[in-house]
Amino acid sequence: MFRAIIAEGTPVFRRVLINIFHSRFPSVEWAEAANGKDAIGLIETFLPDLILVDIKLPGGNALELTRMIKMHHPKVVVIILGSYDFPEYRDMANLKGADYFIYSIGLFLSAYLGLITSLYPYAIPPTVTLEQAAAQRETLFFTLWGVVIVLPLVAGYIIYSYSVFRGKVSHEEYY
Repeated sequence: MFRAIIAEGTPVFRRVLINIFHSRFPSVEWAEAANGKDAIGLIETFLPDLILVDIKLPGGNALELTRMIKMHHPKVVVIILGSYDFPEYRDMANLKGADYFIYSIGLFLSAYLGLITSLYPYAIPPTVTLEQAAAQRETLFFTLWGVVIVLPLVAGYIIYSYSVFRGKVSHEEYY
């Protein structure tokens, strides 16, 4: 049987991940660790084939944990989940031996996209046309103008803030 561990500090996020993965892969045996110390003990007793580790795992450095796992259990696949998709995080994860680095927000977005896709046929009854189901024309135009004005402002601010802080963090300043 295939075994996997999710090492994540946030209980709700950890539980949601286990539920999502268990529903998609019911034959996989899942275990969970709330911190680095629990993860190390669980690895030795559970002997997993796959470990998902949050880069901000409490009670231990996720990158050092990855290095230790790869040193003692080289065949275990280690996937690091990061809240930010910075190249520096990816580089450090690869340097410590992680097999993959996944942007955790992207993981949730893909799960919700799958949920929406599976519910789409039931969202609008087949007897109702898309035009009948849509909001009034005035409301749609109001929404469109809000997106046309607000979305570029937010995107511009994010791009500006990333450009201000780019290159100001060295490889030694990681978790």
